[in-house]
Amino acid sequence: MIRLALLCLCLLAPAVAAEPKYGILRNYSGLPLVFPLAIKSDPGRDLMIALREPDSWDVAYTARVEGGAFFRVLVPVGTYVLEITPEGGAPYLYPQPLTFRIEGLSRKVGHSIDLRGGDLGAPEPIAFCQSRRIDPDDWRDLRDYWRLPPGDPERPDRVPGPQLRERLCDGTDARRSFDPIDG
Repeated sequence: MIRLALLCLCLLAPAVAAEPKYGILRNYSGLPLVFPLAIKSDPGRDLMIALREPDSWDVAYTARVEGGAFFRVLVPVGTYVLEITPEGGAPYLYPQPLTFRIEGLSRKVGHSIDLRGGDLGAPEPIAFCQSRRIDPDDWRDLRDYWRLPPGDPERPDRVPGPQLRERLCDGTDARRSFDPIDG
């Protein structure tokens, strides 16, 4: 009976392992993944991408992209050479190094790459902007914390603080660091 169960497991294992996994495969750099990378590709051919250090050629990050699907992922800080390997094809390099960095105090800059149609155009910058915002409901608590004396049962237990908010942004709103109403 045990042999039959082991035989079934052995026969099913290749079917489970053959299913492709999309997304991040490995972060070799050990750095936090916080900068955006978006890739648009033609349908039908999956891609393997690797971010390589330009000096040492060490792989810092690998991912698998489903052909035709919009792929957005977070990558580590730094300057990398993008190596693209189509399924069943030879690897090729993206023509220019990509730099993932922080601009100012609250803007994480990455890249959007369009591989559709076979041409390797220039990457478009994309960014996440961070802002701090106090929830409108917390304004009353903030007022009451300072207005009411300690020990008053209606006085809030803590001072409400701003919440960190992250969103995709463009050049028009990237310089705003704090907007209490819109965030």
